[in-house]
Amino acid sequence: MPADDIHPSSSVSQDRDFHAAHPSSSTWHTHPDIGSSASIFKNAVNTRIKNSSFTVNNIQAPGGSISVRSSGLDPLSKLYDEVASHAILNAGGRADEVRCYPGTREEVIGLVERWMDGKDGSAPNMMWLSGPAGAGKSAIVQTIAERCKNRRVQVASFFFFRGDPTRNSARPLAATLLYQIFRFYPRARQAIAAVLLDDPLLFDSSIQDQLNQLLASSLQDIPQPVDSPARRPIVLLIDGLDECDSEHKLSQRLILQALGHLVMQENSPLC
Repeated sequence: MPADDIHPSSSVSQDRDFHAAHPSSSTWHTHPDIGSSASIFKNAVNTRIKNSSFTVNNIQAPGGSISVRSSGLDPLSKLYDEVASHAILNAGGRADEVRCYPGTREEVIGLVERWMDGKDGSAPNMMWLSGPAGAGKSAIVQTIAERCKNRRVQVASFFFFRGDPTRNSARPLAATLLYQIFRFYPRARQAIAAVLLDDPLLFDSSIQDQLNQLLASSLQDIPQPVDSPARRPIVLLIDGLDECDSEHKLSQRLILQALGHLVMQENSPLC
């Protein structure tokens, strides 16, 4: 559910202020004539290698050759390096963290929660919360995210903030959402690792490609855990979209298009 002050495609109003619409893997291929005597660190003693990756191909040896392919590090380490930790709910480094005063904004909060619970069967899979600057949109999203946690609703959040270079662009969005989704889809780690092993530079791709390959394609066939509460979709809460790459609105439009494609797919586990 994105939130910012751009005009929504569909809306619900309140008080004229708002509109809601790891292990490493290695493969060794040894020429049969060489046997087991070939080794990279032959007769090495007390050797320690940390955080390294080796790729060696076609080593020439008497009587044949050796081909070695090693992935070295866990491919998920690439994902963890991209995570914007300050963009996650209740992150320690968020100076912009605000929430609604108890008893306020109950109407719009209730509206959003009914949508998340799927009580309106005709509601679209995406809802937009918009309003003027300073109207309290971020406080509402923060409050909804905290209530989701208390209600055991599966939610992944991202809070954009133009003053924080770690979360004022689209680049860390997919990785940060996936980092949180792993809690609900533990089996997704293996699927995502396979994607990143096949395309180690995926995080240099467009946000559309990242969300499509990492969330849409990889999560589509992974069932939720049996004990998942009410087996509801995972809710994506995106706040402050207008603070993402604010000088170039293209990034904001691309994020909206990518999220729309993501949640509108048939049997999507996300909303």
